[in-house]
Amino acid sequence: AEKTLVDLEQAVLDLQDLAAVRQGRVRVVASTVISSGLLSPAFKAFRHQHPNVHFVLKDVAEEDILNTVLSGAVDFGIGTSAGPVKDLEELPLFNDSFIALCNTHHPLASRARLAWRDLQDQPFIALAQNSPIRKLINETVEQAGVRLNIVNEVSFATTVLSLVAADLGVSVLPMNNHPYLPAFDVHSAVLARPVIKRRISAFQPKARSLPPAASAFIEFLQAHIRA
Repeated sequence: AEKTLVDLEQAVLDLQDLAAVRQGRVRVVASTVISSGLLSPAFKAFRHQHPNVHFVLKDVAEEDILNTVLSGAVDFGIGTSAGPVKDLEELPLFNDSFIALCNTHHPLASRARLAWRDLQDQPFIALAQNSPIRKLINETVEQAGVRLNIVNEVSFATTVLSLVAADLGVSVLPMNNHPYLPAFDVHSAVLARPVIKRRISAFQPKARSLPPAASAFIEFLQAHIRA
């Protein structure tokens, strides 16, 4: 019943957009990396087809994405999947692997492939403990019997890259950070033994249907990623 009432209210608000997505609003939350690397070009391409659609983008730390979706402040969020979440529907978008990072003048910068054990004696720049990415890393090193020498904990991947570029430590981040490496003095290497993979998904509340513009954008985004 609650979902029906919410849907009726949304239908009234978006009545003019039902025939075609000529106008409307898309509210999204994502990490800074996903926001700049995936969503910015997708927004531009979508606006080319639907010039009157307005985008509201909240770029937050990875660990804040799901709570922002649950709060109702956005239509949907894009982030790391960590298994089923109560009250949220998940739509998988793509898979991502992890890479090792160091300063381009670091001794490890001569190598194209690294194992986790190559990193354990190095100062390590880590994301915050409650980050889904940090949790994946913690699980991996525990299973591999590796202990990381964590010297800094930060909230954003761009801060990790800045500290690695300053040669204050090495780090590990998802592959989708790769397009930003040329802006920093950072070398990346394939990370193996073991390999970490994560799933990037779109999350929306189960109790609410997406507005027409947001629904159309998610369909567009799926095709954009496949292309």
